[in-house]
Amino acid sequence: MAAGSLHPATDDSFWRQIPGATIQTVNHSSGWVQWNNIDGGADWHWDVVHSSDDADTKVEWTMAASTYTLEIAFREDGALLDAITITRID
Repeated sequence: MAAGSLHPATDDSFWRQIPGATIQTVNHSSGWVQWNNIDGGADWHWDVVHSSDDADTKVEWTMAASTYTLEIAFREDGALLDAITITRID
């Protein structure tokens, strides 16, 4: 999963989760993925979702055929999110 984001120097993080999906990373004790330390800049850019609680490991969710809800919460109020791309890895 990648997302287009823009943020000022210190507002650089979001929370992500997909309830019911399996994940390969160690995550925050809440169960959410803490996506922190997103590269900053004045222009929109893409960043792969990574777990700040697991040495910035790229996050991959495994889901059986079904319906899921991607939940996103802001962690810092100045970070902006424009688009999300979810890709199937075979």
